[in-house]
Amino acid sequence: IGVLALFLGLLKIAEDAGIVYALVRVVRPILRPLFPEVPPDHPALGMIALNLTATVFGLGNAATPFGIKAMEELQKLNPSDDTATNSMVMLLPSTRPACSSSHRCSCWRSSDSRSTR
Repeated sequence: IGVLALFLGLLKIAEDAGIVYALVRVVRPILRPLFPEVPPDHPALGMIALNLTATVFGLGNAATPFGIKAMEELQKLNPSDDTATNSMVMLLPSTRPACSSSHRCSCWRSSDSRSTR
């Protein structure tokens, strides 16, 4: 919980300082084709950019709060409470590399890496 609180605090500071929006302007050409349903200036793009950046750098613990906030922002655009949008589904695979490399989760291991006897 401490790591989550730390990164959410840093996120709030980055939002207030305008760092998140600067990052979104830089990565918008990459994110727009991947998430066409999200409006260009919506806060969800900032959270998605931070989540993907943390995942690329192998910071699984940092990617988690950004991913949660991204899903919360994407839910605000969702007309249905019980169905995921295409953008939400597109964001889900970004958690796999962080999980498998940082935490060595057994849920993402291939069947070849499990011992058979």
